[in-house]
Amino acid sequence: MPPTQDIVDIKPQMEYSDVLNQIVDILSNEFNVPATKITPSATLDGDLGFDSLDIVTFTLSLEEAFDMNLNIDNVDKKISKTSIHDITNKVILQNTPQ
Repeated sequence: MPPTQDIVDIKPQMEYSDVLNQIVDILSNEFNVPATKITPSATLDGDLGFDSLDIVTFTLSLEEAFDMNLNIDNVDKKISKTSIHDITNKVILQNTPQ
């Protein structure tokens, strides 16, 4: 009898455009940010007017949407000045199999 192989749950590579579209949907639907304001260079606090509670809520929404765990320590300082482009890349990187 051949040895059995363990089944490994491997996440497929995420496409930048798919992740970006999901982030835009979260920002538009949950935070009522007009899609026209959500650009790759936009930052949460500077361009989108998020306060610290919005940023924590957004982080939790990302975790839920992408089934991932972001380090919530100092999230306000880390993610508030981060561009949507960099947030998108962080989601992809954290969901890429090692």
